[in-house]
Amino acid sequence: MKLIAILLAAVTVAVAVSAGASARPAVRASDPGNQIIAALNQLVSQLKADRGKCTKMAADIRSWKAKHTHDFARWRAWGKHLSKSQAKAYAHRWASRVGGVFRTMLSSIMTCAANPDVRAALNELNTATKSP
Repeated sequence: MKLIAILLAAVTVAVAVSAGASARPAVRASDPGNQIIAALNQLVSQLKADRGKCTKMAADIRSWKAKHTHDFARWRAWGKHLSKSQAKAYAHRWASRVGGVFRTMLSSIMTCAANPDVRAALNELNTATKSP
């Protein structure tokens, strides 16, 4: 259960940014939703390849976090202009894609869920994605 909470918190930025955009169905040019999904898919692909290789998985989580540190800040900043209703509409629009990524991520991480290094890497990722 704690692992699920860590995973969900680790991608808080995706959900937070997903939680607000225009209610219009079209994706705005500045909308980072596709960038977020692409970045998460990169992480998921690596985690799938790392199943059962916990030391490598932890290193890859840390590497992905380092690669996207500036993106987290940019994505958070983009979402700050959204009203609550826009945020809700945006979250609804991206919910199925983000949910699919989360499910795949969770199933990949489960092979190393008890590994302290993987847990530490996930906690670091969670910290990096939170608003300062």
